[in-house]
Amino acid sequence: MQPIGDVDFTELHAILTEPGVRRYLCDNVIIPESQTSEFIARSRELLADEGAGLCGVRKESEPELLGCVGFWYFQEPPRLELLFAMSERVWRLGYAREAAQRMIVYGREQLGMRTILASTDTPNVASIGLLKNLGFVLTEQRIAKGLPTSFFELREAS
Repeated sequence: MQPIGDVDFTELHAILTEPGVRRYLCDNVIIPESQTSEFIARSRELLADEGAGLCGVRKESEPELLGCVGFWYFQEPPRLELLFAMSERVWRLGYAREAAQRMIVYGREQLGMRTILASTDTPNVASIGLLKNLGFVLTEQRIAKGLPTSFFELREAS
């Protein structure tokens, strides 16, 4: 996994505008290319300032972008959360799980995160299943930004 950069723009934009991906990540809006550019620029800033941001997910021997994973600010007030977004073509193949596991290790070892947060739209049963499979615990369900949202935590083992 390498940090997302300008070289990933075309593939990242295509992934973010896939119907299944945008449904939950982008509130079902086909985002303009300018928003994908802003996404990449903000990720670069987060990486420089905090060590957070997004990394591209690829098969080891292939250059094609499969998705992204990382830590991103969500909610009000903003809180750093685990984010993963995979192209529909690789859903249910284990890439999101493997990438999220690696990011959790990075969060613990490099960012010193004792508790890792995540949230997703409550109807997003696939992401909820993955979070639970990774050991996240549901802590709250409420309306956030007009949408039913499930909030999760992964606490460091005592």
